[in-house]
Amino acid sequence: MKPSTGYRPTTAHGIGPVIPLYAESGISRRRDGRKGEARRCWREASSRVLTRFVSNIRHFLSVDPELGNGNLLTRMEMLKTLLTLACLAHAGIAGATVITSQDFSTDPVLAESQTAGAWYTDRYAPAAFESQEFIGDGRLAVTISADDSAAGRPAYAAGAFYNTQGRKFDLGAATTVSIDFYIDPSFENAAGRFGGIWGTGIDAGGAVSAYPILEFFDNQFMAFDFLNGGWIGLGLPTGFAYGEFVTLSISLNTHTDQFTYSVSDEALLTGAANGTVGLADVILQNVNTDAGVDRTLYFDNFVATLEPAPVPLPAGLPLVLTGLGALGLAARRRR
Repeated sequence: MKPSTGYRPTTAHGIGPVIPLYAESGISRRRDGRKGEARRCWREASSRVLTRFVSNIRHFLSVDPELGNGNLLTRMEMLKTLLTLACLAHAGIAGATVITSQDFSTDPVLAESQTAGAWYTDRYAPAAFESQEFIGDGRLAVTISADDSAAGRPAYAAGAFYNTQGRKFDLGAATTVSIDFYIDPSFENAAGRFGGIWGTGIDAGGAVSAYPILEFFDNQFMAFDFLNGGWIGLGLPTGFAYGEFVTLSISLNTHTDQFTYSVSDEALLTGAANGTVGLADVILQNVNTDAGVDRTLYFDNFVATLEPAPVPLPAGLPLVLTGLGALGLAARRRR
């Protein structure tokens, strides 16, 4: 049975403390944009502080009898201080660094073993991993073949583990990965897994800490429970339709130690990241079967980014702000 569009898990799973982002009661869904609510709040708060601070300093410089019309050097030093404070206040909301952005308008660079800047084999190589024209644009076509069934593979790769056939790309330590994925109409009511996007999380010591995975099968999107095994049904995002591209996204918040799994900018699940500090690589795969199947999955617009950590303010800066603000207030009272 096709799950309702509004379905979300309401109990905790092994993926960690799962936080449903809205309930079935009709409460509006919370949408976590790419910039994030925390960054928006910080930007708004810092802008208000800077606006008031600039107003106080301008007032102080214009009305104080010793500084307003006198010592130019002192006024310049005050201006330099103001600019420095503005830079410090906004240092923590710098934009994310793009690690890689690939539109697959041409064939990607491939390799058989781990190679920087190339898509190299993960588990077992798909029959094709190439750019193809699809719906009016060059897309990444990941093709599997019935010839690569369990019986058709070499003896070392005969197990079901090698039914997952894809390629991996090294990222270093990304915090967000996203890619467009075409949901073929043939997926509806079809049995078995198809494919999606995987990540390999690492902790501060460089050890593997998580395998965040976002796929589509059983008529809904699924996240992998990397702590206990198994899959968590996520339902479908608002406005979902077969025969269209959706954007799959996995984002890491290192401050809350959580992953957010989103489809087309709608967050479907938030769960524990198990101490992950970054995503070392990403994997795009197509899932074959023991009997073998011919199928092509289409991807496009892969982007991996690194969100910078907020820059802490110097310990003495609050005192400086308080002192300069008080000077402006005192000057206003003398007016």
